[in-house]
Amino acid sequence: MLKFLLTVSLFVVGFIISWSVISVVGIAEIGKLLFSFSPWGVMFLIVLTFTSQLIGFLKWAYILRVMGVKVALWPLSKIGLVGYGVSYFTPIAYFGGEYFEGSMLKEKHGVSWRKGISSIVIDKLSDAVVWASTIFAAIIILIIK
Repeated sequence: MLKFLLTVSLFVVGFIISWSVISVVGIAEIGKLLFSFSPWGVMFLIVLTFTSQLIGFLKWAYILRVMGVKVALWPLSKIGLVGYGVSYFTPIAYFGGEYFEGSMLKEKHGVSWRKGISSIVIDKLSDAVVWASTIFAAIIILIIK
């Protein structure tokens, strides 16, 4: 029952946020922006997104494997997508689904809570290093130019 209430609550919050954004920005403006991409641009974004997610799931599987936990890529990617989706219903888009990922690892694959959460923290920290490095490089390039 608690899971159902949480799911419904997150759906309602997500709906309210989406409705608020649409009412402030306007559906016409959102539609204009969506249709401004060329078909090749849309394909490129889809391929880039798929590749990025696949690399992220491979990285997480590797982190788990180093910790002595073997979870196949397909089940791990489903867990990751659930966590990713839940994260977008929380106030901070890149955080929030980790609890669900850890819970699903424990529930479906018998991974201890400690190892599951540790793998997620390591994964997030490695993402943060990449983001920080990219921002730092962009700042240096901006200063040089």
